[in-house]
Formats: sequence, C-alpha cells, structure tokens
Amino acid sequence: MKVLLSAFSCAPGIGSEYGVGWNWTITLAEIGYDVTVLTHRRNRSSIERMIAEAPHDHLRFIYISLFPSDRVPGFILLHYLYYYAWQVKALFVVLRRGIWKRVDIVHHLTYGGIRTGSLLFLVPKPFIFGPVGGGETCPMRLVSPLGVVPFGREAIRRLFNTISFVDPIFVLMQARAKKLFVRTIETGGHIWPIFRGKMKVASDIGSSFSVPRDPVRSRHHLIRVLFAGNLYYFKGVDVVADAMKILDSRGPGYRLTIAGEGPRRSAVQEKLNLFRNTPAILLGRVPQSTLFSLYQDTDVFVFPSYHDSGGTVILEAMSFGTPVVCLDLGGPPHVAGTAGIVISVTGRSYAEVCSDVAEAIERLASTEGSIDYARRRSLERARELTWEHTVRSVYDDLEK
Repeated sequence: MKVLLSAFSCAPGIGSEYGVGWNWTITLAEIGYDVTVLTHRRNRSSIERMIAEAPHDHLRFIYISLFPSDRVPGFILLHYLYYYAWQVKALFVVLRRGIWKRVDIVHHLTYGGIRTGSLLFLVPKPFIFGPVGGGETCPMRLVSPLGVVPFGREAIRRLFNTISFVDPIFVLMQARAKKLFVRTIETGGHIWPIFRGKMKVASDIGSSFSVPRDPVRSRHHLIRVLFAGNLYYFKGVDVVADAMKILDSRGPGYRLTIAGEGPRRSAVQEKLNLFRNTPAILLGRVPQSTLFSLYQDTDVFVFPSYHDSGGTVILEAMSFGTPVVCLDLGGPPHVAGTAGIVISVTGRSYAEVCSDVAEAIERLASTEGSIDYARRRSLERARELTWEHTVRSVYDDLEK
C-alpha cells in the first residue's frame, strides 16, 4: 500500500508530536508500506541526517514552508493561523504535482488535534484521520485553585472544543473520512454521532526501547521523585509540588526533581522554596538524553496531567522501569494501564487529589517490594506498547 502521510511535526530525536510523526513514518516504512511524507521544511536537516545514516528505499519526504524562512511563529494564535495556511499550501502541492495519483490512501497524523483538523480530506483518495486528541477536559474545581489565568484558559479551551463540534470543515472531514481514530473516549465525543461507526479509539505513541537490565535497582537514601513536562497548569506540576509539600511536612525521605519550562515556573519555585525536609530542584528544559538519564535514576515518576490525550512521558518512564503515578484523566491512564497507580478525581477537590497523590507515592516508598514490583510491571507494559504494535493497530484495522 502507498501512503501519503501528513506530518507537520516530524523529526528524529525529539519527543512530543515530532517523535510521533517520525516514529510512525519509520515504522510504516519498516513494516513494508511505501510512504510519502508531507512535513515542514524546518525538519529537513535533522531528517536527512538520519536518513543518510539509515536509508529507506520506500520513504520520501516533501518539505513545505510558507516563507523563505523556516521559522514558525511562536505566539499561539499566529502559530495556528500559520499552521492552517500551511495545510492549504500542502493541499495545493499534493494536487498540483499530482502526488495524490501515486498513492492509495491519505493519512493525517500531526498536528494530532480535533481543533486543527485536516484539509487533505479534499484529495480524491481514501482518507484517514488520527489518532488525534484534544477533546479532553478536566473538572474546573481542579483548576480554580491555581488562579484566574488558568481558569480562563480552561474555559477558552472548552469554548473552542464546542466550536470544533459545529465547524463545517471538521464535519465535512468526518463525512469524507474512511476511518476516524481518536486517542480517548472524551475526544470521540466530539465526533458527530452519525459518523461514530467509523471511529475507533487508538493510541498514537509507542515504545522503541526497553532498558536491557534487571529493573531492581539499588535503594537510594532518599526516594527520588520526578516530574517532566512543560510547566503549564494542565500538566499538573502544581499538583506534584503540593503533594510533595504534604510529604515534606512528615519529615525527610524524598528528593524531588522537576524537568521542564513554562509559565508556572515561578509559582512552582515558590512552593519548592517552602520545603524544609525535601531537597528539590527545578532543572528547566533538558535534552532528551538527560531526561532518559533522569528516568533511570528515579524511583517514582509523577505526571498528574489534567488532559494530556497521549502520555508520551508516561511510556518513556515505564520503558526505563520507572513506576508512574497519574490521574484518571485523558490518555495517561490508558498508557499506564494496571502497571501504574491511577488516581481517581471523581468528586475530589484539588486538595484531596494532592493528598491522594502523596499517599500513592508514600505507599510505593514504604511497602516492602512495592517499587521493585512496580518496576517490573512498568517494563512489561512498555514492551507491550511498541511502535509496531501501535501502527499495526491502526493499519490492520484499515485492511479489514
């Protein structure tokens, strides 16, 4: 089968959507599909370096940019306006060059959100969309304690999710699509009921590595707790800081590391400064190689995100045999499965959720053998969720 894959974000050696685009591309080629990838020109240098090291006969890239410069606006509104314009240009490139005549199926992958959609459904070939997320929300009671700005942002997110449901282009895309893949049931709720017969819940992430070692590691004097992610309110970094504050009040026994950058940095640093018994460091953004080293040197990875639809860092941590704690919101609990500790937020206040997270960390740390058992389960789960498993779960479904 010849696939035209739209992956605006696609680059090796980077996490998030770049990693999703790249790993789907490589995995499809390795499985045996003939793949043509539409991506942004800023990804060209890193892609070509990697392809030079490991050539693929059935893999081609078409690099598209709106302007001579490869820069993409950082301001969020301009960024998405740029992205929509890029989609228009990508559609014209596909039609003008006759690329669509040489493929069997058109697949939109990244950006993987319902609010961004895709214009490639206009290409006269079978079209698939996803897996995508973005339809997840969280209880407003978990946001309101963080201030007016996070509360307002969450309200705006809900508004745009509502608008996407009635967006005529998004509705036409659903009608035209052969298959619609969503990461979570919450996102599936934004698909029109008449089109849900061609909808399926599927992951967009996979594990490409497992640490080849015994997951039982030597005990540290302090239980090492890690959070990694952008420091936005919805990533749950405040929950981590406030949960660790509860444990800090009970005496020494833990060390906290936070890796990431974002608008909540100052607020989180103020919370860490109040700790009396717990060494805590806020590293800022770190390269992926450093993050992998942190996973290996961590006893518990805590990622209480409010509405991540994927959960890449959850899977990365488990790939290193690191136990995870997350909330039952969005994609992370689906990734963690029974290998992680999943905290229910149903009917719980912000303070109660923080207390539950603290209790989960303490339970792992204090019960003999709990961390070692959780490490083994984490590795088992990561080995189940390979990139090949993820890609085949979508493409095998297409061929039924």
